[in-house]
Parts: sequence; C-alpha cells; structure tokens
Amino acid sequence: MAASKKKSPRKRAAARGAPVDDHLLFLDHSSEDLFASQLLEELEFRHGVDVATIDLRVRDGLAVARGSVSDLEELEVVRETVQDAGGITDLTFVVQVAPDRRDADRDRARHIQEILDGEPDLAAESIFAACVGRKVIVRGTVRTLLKKHKAGLLALRAGDVARVANRLVVLSE
Repeated sequence: MAASKKKSPRKRAAARGAPVDDHLLFLDHSSEDLFASQLLEELEFRHGVDVATIDLRVRDGLAVARGSVSDLEELEVVRETVQDAGGITDLTFVVQVAPDRRDADRDRARHIQEILDGEPDLAAESIFAACVGRKVIVRGTVRTLLKKHKAGLLALRAGDVARVANRLVVLSE
C-alpha cells in the first residue's frame, strides 16, 4: 500500500476552487482557520460557552469539534452552532460532557493565557489559548510570523503540555 502524500495548501485550495492567496498559503493558513475562530467567538460571546476546552477545525467543508463541556445544554449549543454554520457540509463531533476534566483543562488554559498576556511583545495581539487534555490550541491573529512562533513556544513551555496546535493567523508580514 503506497503512502499518500499530503497536498500542499495551494493544491488543496485549488482543488476546491478557492482563490489562492499566496501570502496566507505560505504561512499555511486559510480562510477556514479564521472561520473556525469566528465560530468559537460566536459560541463564547453570543451563547456564553467557555471555549477554553474546545478544539474546532474546518477543512474543505468538514468540521471536526473535540473537547469537553460542562453540561448537556452547552453540548447542544456547540453542536447546533457548528452544524448551522454556512459552508459546513459534514461534522465530526467528539465533544463530551465532562465537568471534572473540563475544570483541569480550563485551569491550564487560563494559566497559559496569563503567560501569553504577560508577554510584552504579544500585548497588542489577539491570542486565545484553549486546552483539550495536554494539548494546547493557540488561536487568534498576530502581525508577524515571529510573534506566532513566540506564542507557540511560550505555550509549549508552560508546563504539563504535550503539544501545541498553533493556529494563529499572521495578518501581515
């Protein structure tokens, strides 16, 4: 069985008929990264869901939601918000009700958020940390690639972190 090669961002965008933005593709970003961040912001600010323990990825119309919520009401709000979003054709939903685990993840996310907020170089940036288990998801926007890497490294060094998914989008370079 031959190993399949992962398509480059340029080829993925071209295959789905999306306009190719060289700057964003160079940094391996797409409008889908921003779309996922906007959905999480909607959950947090419009519905009052604490998204510090939710990971959301959108690629080629497929949304993958992982993490934990406090109760069944939050679970349904997350599912409905993602399903009803325009452009989502399929949803893989692995979000569970787990108040105990959620508390530990939320505390870790707050600790990492404090570290990021306390870094003078990142003070003017829009960076948000979330945790699912020992995985940290850093999302939002920054102005330079250096700030993106710095935020990821700070999150990784925060302690008891296995890996960091750095989903920061660089707005200009």
